[in-house]
Amino acid sequence: LRRQRQKCIRDRSTQSTWEQINSKGKRGMQQDSNGAAKDFTVLSYMLKYVYLNLETKRKDLQASMEQLSKVIQENIHKISQGAPISIPEIPPKSIDELAKDTTECQKFEVAIADWTDYIKEHLSQVEKKQPELTAVGEIESWRAKLAILSPLHEQFNLEAVHKICEIIKMAIQIETTGVNANVDEFNRQKDLLAKQYAEAKDNVKFLSTLDRQFKNLREGDLVSVEETLPSLMNGLKLVWKISRHITTPQMQRILTSISREIQEKVEKEIKIKEIFNLPREEAMEKLDKAKKCLDSWIT
Repeated sequence: LRRQRQKCIRDRSTQSTWEQINSKGKRGMQQDSNGAAKDFTVLSYMLKYVYLNLETKRKDLQASMEQLSKVIQENIHKISQGAPISIPEIPPKSIDELAKDTTECQKFEVAIADWTDYIKEHLSQVEKKQPELTAVGEIESWRAKLAILSPLHEQFNLEAVHKICEIIKMAIQIETTGVNANVDEFNRQKDLLAKQYAEAKDNVKFLSTLDRQFKNLREGDLVSVEETLPSLMNGLKLVWKISRHITTPQMQRILTSISREIQEKVEKEIKIKEIFNLPREEAMEKLDKAKKCLDSWIT
């Protein structure tokens, strides 16, 4: 009887818990973008300040948590970009009919002008994002750019956007009264957006394969860095050969960042004022580790 009673209590507790989860899920589905961003932010803080700070011997689990944290941050950034672009309603008529309708065409003209300014504004934000002078900072910079460009690229590839552009093009061809929208400028900005989106997506994809090595470079000791460098350099060579968008200046910036991080790590470990006060064996051991690390980078 006691076991049956305990089972009933567990069943009720489980049912109650699932009801709470289901209720929260339904409320969450009804939230607006601000509410979604708030939920993601709370989850991000939990990961950053609770789970990622727990000591664990499972490196794969720690890496998965860090990856999840990055995905959450990217989604927060996407949500926070604001409302979708304004797309005017398209009456259920043919493109030919709409192109001859001055009232509808003027409405579409205003939309195209707004879209052009919208793209320019966001591309300007992307240009201002400069990476930190670290290898990890390079990846994070491209992820931040992709978070801006990805939703923007998706919105301007909607069927309604393409249809409105076709209507205005035809209206210009048949010289509909009062239609003089600068569709070419919109298309130039849209092509620039597509180009930058493809570059950011490609760079994130390939540089993310070196995420573990870049983190070892930032967080590891001299021995760990020395062991990481061969695989890191092989990975960079592969990225350089395969990637269509990693340019020479970008690769130089990555290599300069790696060199600077190694230099700072050696300087932190080998302090001239302190090294001569250490026991001879300890001082020689530190110097040997630093030399091997530097030699590994040079070779």
